Amino acid sequence: MRRVVFALLLALLAVAHRPSGVSAAEGLRLLYPPNHSALAGPVRLMVASAKDDPSPSATLDGQALVLTRLAFADTWRLPGKLKVTAKLVGDRASAALWVATLDLKPGSHAVVVGGQRLDLWRDGDAARPAESARYYGHPVVGEDPPRLDCAGCHDQPDGALASAPTPKACAGCHDEDSVQLIHRHVSTPLARCATCHDPHGTTRPKMLVDTKQALCSRCHEAGHSKP
Repeated sequence: MRRVVFALLLALLAVAHRPSGVSAAEGLRLLYPPNHSALAGPVRLMVASAKDDPSPSATLDGQALVLTRLAFADTWRLPGKLKVTAKLVGDRASAALWVATLDLKPGSHAVVVGGQRLDLWRDGDAARPAESARYYGHPVVGEDPPRLDCAGCHDQPDGALASAPTPKACAGCHDEDSVQLIHRHVSTPLARCATCHDPHGTTRPKMLVDTKQALCSRCHEAGHSKP
């Protein structure tokens, strides 16, 4: 009897200490957008799972939401430059992505994937909830037609997801001269775009991955950042 009680206690502790990024479906990670995001337009929902897992169940406001599976290309095995994304995705050799486009009407919405819930807000005339933070994501890419899919930036050989090498992936829209002018900085360090920006989206303006002060202080003394 004592062994049974001890086993039950261990199971309860394991559930209580499960990382917040992992759902009841083992290994399922919600990548973007983060919970309580306030959206200004369409976004891509991105979910990572184990490579051989079946499609996770997903709903939007109680209605079935179809997710599209993306496998990682064999040529893309090294850790990504987007550290937050790379940490959540983990080993690409054993992971897959599931994506869907969310084009929501103004107001509150609930997305549930594999038991995990995202509470999202689409900006409109109503006041934004206090717990919601503006989500800054990259706008659609191109003009004929505009693209919100991954191929707007990533290489996709044979339909698999490969890297989006910087600055090559960005240079089609952001030329070197304009990048230097906007950042007021020499171009060489700026070629590592993912050092400061996450084009998948963040809750900081300009898709920054940290505060401007913290980012500038990685290379410069404190107080160097410009307004």
